[in-house]
Amino acid sequence: AGSSSMPRRAPPPRLRLRLRLRQRLRLRLRRRRRRESLASRAERGPISLSRAGAHLSSVWWPRLSRTWFEEKMAETFSTELAFARLTASEDVFQATKYGLLYVTLWILLVSVIRSYGGTSKFVQNARLNAYYLVGIIPILWTSWLGLSNLSVLWGYSTPEGRMFGEILSARRICVQQLGYQIFCIVVGTLAGPPLNKPEMYAHHTFAGIAALLSLFPYAQYYTFFFGSLVEISNIPLTVMDIFRANREYIDSYPTVYLAAKLLFAVTFIPLRNALWVPFALQFTGDIYNLRNRISFAGQAITYLALWFLSALQFIWGGLVVKSVIAAFRKLRKET
Repeated sequence: AGSSSMPRRAPPPRLRLRLRLRQRLRLRLRRRRRRESLASRAERGPISLSRAGAHLSSVWWPRLSRTWFEEKMAETFSTELAFARLTASEDVFQATKYGLLYVTLWILLVSVIRSYGGTSKFVQNARLNAYYLVGIIPILWTSWLGLSNLSVLWGYSTPEGRMFGEILSARRICVQQLGYQIFCIVVGTLAGPPLNKPEMYAHHTFAGIAALLSLFPYAQYYTFFFGSLVEISNIPLTVMDIFRANREYIDSYPTVYLAAKLLFAVTFIPLRNALWVPFALQFTGDIYNLRNRISFAGQAITYLALWFLSALQFIWGGLVVKSVIAAFRKLRKET
């Protein structure tokens, strides 16, 4: 007891000096490694991060991506994907920021719509209307990225180029698509029906997985069709959804609603049914031809996402055709 109560002896001056020098060297080495890491990020990734975002991603995001996420994805899909390191993690971080930005805009827009008061349908369905109005932003963005880079569809003639080629504009589409799917899932959970249906959650989940995988890079060629050009049909669909959420607009502007329905059918059937089949078959053929370079798990995930989304397109396509036929019959009776 007496020995435990004795004061601790201070280390000798030489030892204290040695410890201080060691701490300073460790701190300098840590700062040097961080500067080199940030410099390499700036050289690799085309999407530049802000100073705060770069600091945040350098602190905790590489731990997740480098030590577990990217290694697992590289092992799952192919050895060609092993070189996709920090670029993909920065893109995922950027997509997450876009998703949170859209969610924030949705919250603000709901507050603005409700501030007007009143008993109109537009105010009562503030959450739904705000979802449609904010969601049109990434839809227009991804559609424009695809239309402005149509030449890419004729620039890759080999399965290797289509499956493993890295395309800058395709990465931008994937970032927007992933952010949009995050927005849809979060807002669908907060807003409730009809946005929280199981098929909608499944659709957004598989679309998000497809966008995520394409960032590594993986099948970025097919991003231009499946992630961009098909979004053109969602532009008139958004107008239709706003009319359906506010039924009084259908009676007030019947011509606009009918034009939106026809434009939706004219874009949906060719893009999501007619052209979808050859692109899906070519995609399937490329996976089969490169089956020795893509693991079984990678092939299974890709097939599942591709054919589940394909089945949804044809189910919705049948509903679109029935809706157009019913609209024409109604118009014929009125005339």
